[in-house]
Amino acid sequence: MKLFWLPVDGVMGLGWPALSAFHARPPVSNILPQLTEPLFTIYLASHLDESNAHDGGLITLGVAYLGIPISFVYPIMQELNTTWNFDFNEYEVDCKLQKGGPALIFDLQNNIFQVPSNQYIRKFKLESQDICLLSILEQYSVAFVPSWALGYPFLRSYCSVYDFGNARIGFALPLNM
Repeated sequence: MKLFWLPVDGVMGLGWPALSAFHARPPVSNILPQLTEPLFTIYLASHLDESNAHDGGLITLGVAYLGIPISFVYPIMQELNTTWNFDFNEYEVDCKLQKGGPALIFDLQNNIFQVPSNQYIRKFKLESQDICLLSILEQYSVAFVPSWALGYPFLRSYCSVYDFGNARIGFALPLNM
């Protein structure tokens, strides 16, 4: 089986059974009774540590981008002086901004979260030059679809705390920041 361009041999979902097409019980339901409290965290490291890498699994928490409503995207693109890269179908930005660009600030119910530029700007080596692309896409509102998608750039900046006992999700700074 292939998921996008990655070969995988399975996908582990964390959704509620009622959201499953087959009302399947997610694996975490079997783990929760063994925990002291019915909560756990997930943190996506921003670097690859191959010493802990193992074949045979993929954990995905949604999307690799920040999905932002179009009315917010264009001011961000102007501020960062982006250009559209037709080869990659993504916004391109000066690579100097990866380490020195502005943080994106999200206000979620009066809680402020900042995503630093090194999390939303990806640097690639293309032939003999560096190219930097934004992990930001326009998110169009459609009935019953959220306007925002806080993908990998956000999830690499904060730990996701899944509190099954209180049916809520929260965010915390990782210990290594």
